Amino acid sequence: MPPHLYNNVRKGTAHKDGKNTINSPYLSQILDCNTTPRNYVNKFHNLLWLEEIQMAIDIQQYNMAGVAMTICQNMMRLEVPGLAEKRPLVLRGDRLYIYYSDKLSERTGYPEDQLIVAIGNLGLNIECEADEMRPRRNIRYEGIVHKIEREHVQLGVAAKLRRDWAPRQRYDVEFRISPFNMWVQHLAIEQAVNFMDLLFPVKPVSRPDQSHISLRTWFDRTLNPEQQTAVNKIVQGTSRPAPYIIFGPPGTGKTVTVTEAIKQVYSGYQDSRILVCCPENSAADTLMRKLLKDKPIMNADIFRMYALSRQPETLPAEIATTGQYNYDQLNACFFYPSVNTLMEYRIIVVTLMTAGRLVTGQFPTNHFTHIFIDEGGHAVEPECIVPITGLMDPRDTSRRAQLVIAGDPKQLGPIVRSAIARNVGLPVSLMERMMTDIDMYKSQPYDERYITKLIRNYRSHDSILEIPRRIFYDNQLEACGDSKVLNCMLDWDKFPVMFHSVFETEEREGDSPSWFNRLVSLWHLAIVITRGVMSVVPNFAVFVVNFKLFTTVEANAFTQF
Repeated sequence: MPPHLYNNVRKGTAHKDGKNTINSPYLSQILDCNTTPRNYVNKFHNLLWLEEIQMAIDIQQYNMAGVAMTICQNMMRLEVPGLAEKRPLVLRGDRLYIYYSDKLSERTGYPEDQLIVAIGNLGLNIECEADEMRPRRNIRYEGIVHKIEREHVQLGVAAKLRRDWAPRQRYDVEFRISPFNMWVQHLAIEQAVNFMDLLFPVKPVSRPDQSHISLRTWFDRTLNPEQQTAVNKIVQGTSRPAPYIIFGPPGTGKTVTVTEAIKQVYSGYQDSRILVCCPENSAADTLMRKLLKDKPIMNADIFRMYALSRQPETLPAEIATTGQYNYDQLNACFFYPSVNTLMEYRIIVVTLMTAGRLVTGQFPTNHFTHIFIDEGGHAVEPECIVPITGLMDPRDTSRRAQLVIAGDPKQLGPIVRSAIARNVGLPVSLMERMMTDIDMYKSQPYDERYITKLIRNYRSHDSILEIPRRIFYDNQLEACGDSKVLNCMLDWDKFPVMFHSVFETEEREGDSPSWFNRLVSLWHLAIVITRGVMSVVPNFAVFVVNFKLFTTVEANAFTQF
C-alpha cells in the first residue's frame, strides 16, 4: 500500500448529502473513471486498499482493555462480547494481539493518528516508527484462534503467557483482519494484466459451427427452453474464449441450470476437469448437494474443499456423510490436501477465496477445462477473478478453461465497507460490468451464444412478481410455478403478503454491540399466519421449518427458533 494513500483518504473526502465523495485530485484521477484495460490494475489495487483501510478502522472498535482470561487446558479462553452477532467476525485461525494491561488503563484501541500502525501490522508495506507508538506494555503476544464458542474463543498462545497467568491479571486485546483474502485478491489483480482479452472480451471474427454437438439425454427433464439453451451453449462452448453468462433472476432455476450444465460436461467429456466456485459457503454447499443427488456424478470424482476456519458441526449432513471433503477425523481439524491429491478429482467445489489456496499452492494452470462461478453477482470483481487469473494459462489461450458465470446483478451485491470505494465502483461485480459495458452481453436482445436470461419464475405468484418484473427485469418474468400452490390463497380476502410491525423495548445483552428486541409477538404472528392459511386451505400443513426469519441481529434467530 502506498504510504500516502491513508492521508489522502483522511484529507481527500467530503461529505455531501450524507455520502462520502472524493475531494482529492489524486484519488479522483485514479478512481472516478470507467474501468478499462489501461487503468484496470491501478484502479482495483487502490479500491482494495481503500477497503483495507476501512476494515482496519472498523475492527478497532472491538478492541478490549483490561479484560480477564482463563486457562483452558493448554489454551487461554477469552470472552468476546458480540461474537454471536459476528461483530467482530472471528474465524478459526485468526490472530489476535495480546498485551499485559494496566488495570486502570482506559485504552480501547489506537487513537486515530496511530491507525497507520494497525494497518502496518496487517503485513502491508507502511514505514513508521512503530516502537514509539505501541501501547505502554510493549510486550506483544499473538493469540491464534483454535476454537470458537458462542461467546468465547480459545486461543493458542506462547507458553510464557500461560505460565504467567494469574486470576487478577488483566489484558488488552486487539483484533486484526486476516490478510490472506486481501493479499490473494491483490495477486489476482496483478496477474490480470495478462487476461485483458478475457476480462474485456469482444465477439470473435469467426468460429467453427458447433451446433452438431448435442446432449445425449437430460438428467433433469424438467428444464424449460431457456435453461436447456444455456446448458446446450455451455456444452458447445459457443462463447469461447469469452465467458458464458447465465442471468438468473430469483426463482428462475439458475442453480438447477448450473447443476445440469456441470453434469453434462462431466458425462460428455471424459477428460473434463471442473472447478465450481461461489462467494459463500452456503451457496457452495447447495451446489455440492445438488451435484451429489442422482446421477451421473460418482462420489469418488467430486470433492468439497473447505477453508481451515470452517466449523465441522456446520457441515450439511448430505456432505458430511460422503467423506468427500478435507477433514482429518483423527486430528479433528480441516487441512489442505496436496496438489497431487486434488488433481485426482474431476470436480472440486470451493469458495472464491478458498480457490486462492489452489493458486498459492501452485496448482497447474489450465488443469481445469471448465470453471463455473455461481452467484457471481455477489462478489466484487477482484474476488471473482482469483480463480481466473490464478488457474488459467495467460499464454496458451486455446487450452484455457471455459468460464461460466451465473447470477443476478439486479439483486443485492457484495458488501463493501469503504464509503469511498462503494461510490466509485467496488461493489460492481464482474458479471454486472460485463452486462453493462461489453456489447456482446447487452440486451439488444441477448445473444444466446454468450448469455441466456432465465425468465420463468417458479417461486412466486404473478402479483408478487409485478413490481420487480417492471422495475428490474424488462417486464419479462413469467409466473410458472405450480398453480395449486400459487393460487391456493385466492379465496382469501387479503393479499397473501403480510407486513407485521413489532413494537418492543430495545435491549442489549451485557457488552454486546447489537441492540435487539425480544419479538415476543413473533410466535403469535406465526399462529395467525398458520390459522389464516388453514382457514382457506384446510389440508395445507404448516411447520416451523416453513418460516423464514430475517433479522439484523443473529441472536434473535437463536432466541426465537
